[in-house]
Amino acid sequence: MMQRFKPYFTSLFIIATLTLSAQKIYAQSGREYRRTGIHNGNLVRTVFGNWGVIGQPSSKGPRGAWLFDTNGYIGDVSPMVGAEVTYHDDQSDTTIKFHSVVICPVDRPWTAPEESSTGKQWTFEPVAGYFNENSDKVAMSTNPVSWPPYWPDKMNDPEDPGWPGQWNGFFGKGVTNADQESYFVMDDNNDEEFNYSENNNVVIGPGRVGVAFKPDSLNLNRNGLGLEVKVRGMQWAQFLASDVIFWLYEITNTSTTDYDKVVFGMLAGTYVGVTGTDDSPQEYDDDYSFFDVQRDLTYTGDYPNNNKRNPKWQGDVGIVGYAFLESPGNEYDGIDNDGDNREDALDPGVSLVFSAPYFSETDFDSVVYDIGDQVVVIDEDYNRSLVTIIQDTQVVHTRGLTLTLVAGVTKLIEGNVLDDGSINDNVYDGVDNDLDGLIDENYLLHYRQRRVDQDGIVLFDTLNPVAYINYRTGQGLSDPLIDEARDDGIDNDGDWNIEFDDVGADGKAGTNDYGENDGMPTAGEPNFDQTDVDESDQIGLTSFNYFTPSNLYPAKEDEDLWDWLKPGYFEVPSSIQNNEPIAGE
Repeated sequence: MMQRFKPYFTSLFIIATLTLSAQKIYAQSGREYRRTGIHNGNLVRTVFGNWGVIGQPSSKGPRGAWLFDTNGYIGDVSPMVGAEVTYHDDQSDTTIKFHSVVICPVDRPWTAPEESSTGKQWTFEPVAGYFNENSDKVAMSTNPVSWPPYWPDKMNDPEDPGWPGQWNGFFGKGVTNADQESYFVMDDNNDEEFNYSENNNVVIGPGRVGVAFKPDSLNLNRNGLGLEVKVRGMQWAQFLASDVIFWLYEITNTSTTDYDKVVFGMLAGTYVGVTGTDDSPQEYDDDYSFFDVQRDLTYTGDYPNNNKRNPKWQGDVGIVGYAFLESPGNEYDGIDNDGDNREDALDPGVSLVFSAPYFSETDFDSVVYDIGDQVVVIDEDYNRSLVTIIQDTQVVHTRGLTLTLVAGVTKLIEGNVLDDGSINDNVYDGVDNDLDGLIDENYLLHYRQRRVDQDGIVLFDTLNPVAYINYRTGQGLSDPLIDEARDDGIDNDGDWNIEFDDVGADGKAGTNDYGENDGMPTAGEPNFDQTDVDESDQIGLTSFNYFTPSNLYPAKEDEDLWDWLKPGYFEVPSSIQNNEPIAGE
């Protein structure tokens, strides 16, 4: 497919983790803390800003360039994080739900800016303390002058508070595993749209407009959703990774509010042919974008593979790809979302015991419970327990749902395919609708992977059932790679090696710190929890939305952005026919 359009390929791999447990971290953030940096640790070179954008500011360096600084491939790339908020209005005693999507302050066209009436941008902004305040640069592992005097997020290290004079590396204190690594932190405290009623038009009820949501009951000055994002860029010059830049987004809910529905996405502004610092050669209007449903990859190229309007372009034209190396994980649903709970997914020499069953077609049929049958209920902490039906009519409470069951009569069903070929909407409600202990099981995701475009054309169809936990029989309860998480204190995939990885919490051998040479995995050591990207039950690429022209981006419309980010929608651009580009736009 499309081989003649792929002479070269360069990639930006995205690693995203969502941590929904609250952590009390308060710090200053704002536009005044913006700093820029340039990643040039291998064949990919790009400018970026610590407010979350890659490829900007356009005047400060190459823009997703490959091989040569003037061979740019991107206009802007930035993350978006959204949540569904349950809000109670005391004055009217009304409870409603609304959606907030936090974006980055990107320099690009849009339908309307995401800002207040006075021009304050309601976006992510950088947090103070993670760079040298006397420098205009983002902290980089290769430039000690850019480092702060100490790292605010390492002040709890009892042996070396703040790690002064040491690089705050992903792999540990002073560890520069990558040839070049950047690090910054941003939060959404400046996104005040839904924190003050005068800033929004959310309808609460008759005569009531405007929510005043406060995410943190312990700090009423905290705005936004209470999100903090730690961001790292990493590059290796080694041949197999020399065309790639890795971006790691660690997203934490620092508020006291729990969000049951959260989305993460990337906004990618295509611009194959941009020079880097000079926008005068207009090469942005002949790009095409598409996705590979089998590899969970999106990519952009130039049509017809020619950047002749850029006089500074050198050599052939490649393609830029965006892939989730690790996507957000779901550690609560009882389902092996990433399909790694099997022997052939393990590293060589690793042996684990698996007992979980795999989905079958009948698992998505309706079910009727009779007297004597057992149903599974879920509490607010996602613990499961069995309840026996003992009455003709019995009320059952499970997390997010109360059901009245008539024994032998009431039919329950979840995740089934409807008569029109679409999936039951209850696969997205975060509730166990059929009382089997599984949340949002999906026939078209967990049993038969099938994706169609907006015209109903089948893009991918294969039978590939995944494993799940049977909470009635106990099968799968001890399987380490179902509902795995990077903070559960378990070496889920069994790849921690006592000979090489027992280096202690700082990730650096020879410091004799906590956990070093103790014969067991410790948080901070390689191949364990936070440093092991495989220890997460990853969801993968769940939607692709294409829009043109670029000013159709609804930056100010949170509900529209939420709809764009919801799973299950894969749009095929008009410039693609039969999986091949026929034009650029």
